[in-house]
Amino acid sequence: MYVDAGTKQCFYRDLSVDSVLLGSYRIEVLDEQGVYVTPRDKDNTGVIVDVEENFDSNNRVIHQRGSFSGKFSFSPLEEGSHRICLTPKSFYKRKWKGEDPVALQESKFKQARVTLEFDIGDASNILAKDSTEIEELTSRVASLIEKVTYIKREQGFIRAKEATFRDLSERACEKVVSWSVLQLGIMAITFLYQLWTLLRFYMKRKTHID
Repeated sequence: MYVDAGTKQCFYRDLSVDSVLLGSYRIEVLDEQGVYVTPRDKDNTGVIVDVEENFDSNNRVIHQRGSFSGKFSFSPLEEGSHRICLTPKSFYKRKWKGEDPVALQESKFKQARVTLEFDIGDASNILAKDSTEIEELTSRVASLIEKVTYIKREQGFIRAKEATFRDLSERACEKVVSWSVLQLGIMAITFLYQLWTLLRFYMKRKTHID
């Protein structure tokens, strides 16, 4: 369904006292190119969820802010018709400075495409189903944590190898430099010795000629 930004879209459901209503929703906003996309500013784009007792002059029993995608649940205190409403909107507040251009642009969205599903049933069944989903998510998170730990361990191993290689390279460079200095020193001494020998030779020859 398509809902204008800031407009409340409502649905009616008859609920019994021992039942639970579980709602799952997701919104996509209309961007400047006329395409419905997942909000880029996920912190400030979302919905207002309202649940009202239609049989009691629309007495509001739930009023909460939700993100662009999520779930909400409700267990009625009295049997009767209930009105469940979603209002897509931006919660972004203008700032004097340090304005976020993405959030500012998206806060002006005109319309949203809302996907909404209701699951109504016995409290134990609904909660058991939700518990199973939580267990699946927990398992996925544990798997991700294990992968992250493995990656960090591999990165530590690679850094250790890089440090060892760096140390070996530095030692090799130091040895090369020391050997080069030694060679230059030997060459300098050899040159000075040869120069001194030539000078003695010329001096002796000059003395002999005189």
